Amino acid sequence: MVSGNQVELPALHATSAFLRQNWLVVLVVSMLVVVPCFWHHHIEAGDLGSHVYNAWLAQLIAKGQAPGLALVRQWNNVLFDFALVGLGRVMSLPAAEKIIIVAAVLIFFWGAFGLICTIRSRSADAHTVPWFLLPGLAVFAYGYTFQMGFVNYYLSVGLAFVALALLVRTGRKADLSLTWEHCFVVMLVPLIWMGHPLGLFLLMTAGPYIVLTHRLRPSHQLYLFCVAALLLIAIHFFIRFRHWDFIWRDDPRLILDGADQLRLYGDHYALPSHLFEGFFVASLLLDVVRRRHLPRWWQQYLIPLQLYGLAVLATSLLPSFVGVPRHFGEMGVFGFLTERLTSVSAVFACCLLATIKPRTWHWVVVGLLSAFVFFLLYRDTGTIDRMEDQADNLVRTVPAGRRILNYVAQLPGERITNIHLTERACVERCFIYNDYEPLTGQFRIRVRSENGIAMNKQGMYDAVRKGKYVVAERDLPLSEIYQCVPDGTKLCIGELAAGQENGQINRAAALSSNHAP
Repeated sequence: MVSGNQVELPALHATSAFLRQNWLVVLVVSMLVVVPCFWHHHIEAGDLGSHVYNAWLAQLIAKGQAPGLALVRQWNNVLFDFALVGLGRVMSLPAAEKIIIVAAVLIFFWGAFGLICTIRSRSADAHTVPWFLLPGLAVFAYGYTFQMGFVNYYLSVGLAFVALALLVRTGRKADLSLTWEHCFVVMLVPLIWMGHPLGLFLLMTAGPYIVLTHRLRPSHQLYLFCVAALLLIAIHFFIRFRHWDFIWRDDPRLILDGADQLRLYGDHYALPSHLFEGFFVASLLLDVVRRRHLPRWWQQYLIPLQLYGLAVLATSLLPSFVGVPRHFGEMGVFGFLTERLTSVSAVFACCLLATIKPRTWHWVVVGLLSAFVFFLLYRDTGTIDRMEDQADNLVRTVPAGRRILNYVAQLPGERITNIHLTERACVERCFIYNDYEPLTGQFRIRVRSENGIAMNKQGMYDAVRKGKYVVAERDLPLSEIYQCVPDGTKLCIGELAAGQENGQINRAAALSSNHAP
């Protein structure tokens, strides 16, 4: 980050000076940014419940209390899980979850802001800090990636932002000798990889690209941009012609420009998403008009514009799901690839917006739009939190150690998956028989043999999700948590019998509700 001084300080020294001068602002902003982690009983974030549940299973496996399950060595997509299990040894899992999620939000938020300030530092107004972006950046910190519960990826990208900020600042110097900043970046690399391979991919591609742009004349940067764009096109056709398994995103009409991170729990998020897009375009155009008489006015937009353009191009060319050969690691599949990457697009969009000279109306508009999104988030995650409270109460009605089938569908119009909202309810009480992590072979916990804790075949899981799983004698006793009304927010629990399809209870409840007076 850039302090009030014009002297180019080493990155770590500049950050230390920034914190000394602005410690109160940083403290207050940090406290405000983490409020959504505490405004409900649970942190509602898609897959997060499954991560917490599997951290409890990991504890049982370590104690020899989970026959048929095993922990394997895995070094990517595990950073959050390692932290949760480790901290869970000295405190309760709910407390550990809160602490680590708060830390993850702050790493993502301040890492992104540090990168924004670092890239902005070549502009004429480099001595000023783009504080007006903070409310909008906070909104994106709780966007699609967070709401889906992609916590390992979220942590990985946040750390990559920190590493990029350090790398970019040191890369501008003519002297390329080893510095403490370089050492710190090297130390972050294993953590970024443990979080998610995409975080390391971001660091290894964006880092050299930005460093090269600082060393090229503006006229030559166009060639670098074209080479990068051609590489993305080559990757696109490589995936197609190698016949890897891939799936394009469900809704091709949705433009993945970064603002899609705000399309969350229904169509009512379309308005703030479009308003943010309009604000972005209008602010840039007005700033261009104001600066166009200055010499080389366009240079300050050049680097962030390239980064944002390449990010949008990547999300346009890459598929949503890509099967990954085993020699690339244990991931098996990159799921929601483009949807995840738009969190990076959103941050690069903020880098571009940081080049403008802020006016009072920028502060007002960003503040109002951010407040609007947070209001919608509070309301909608509150609904899901109440559903999870119902699950908490329902599992208390069955004997300890009971197997539970989770048959809860996504609510209408949502992009966010909430099918894991019963997992945390079962911690230390019961077992979610159809939890997907052990049977996929992509996570630390694996099914080694048939057991009474987790299903051992992908086909069984798929049948449960469709409501077509036929209960066998070996599955009993078995209960199911389901929506009493299809696509509704009221949950019920019922007992399943051998030979019964798991969706029969749900269908019977739907028939009963349709004939109710």
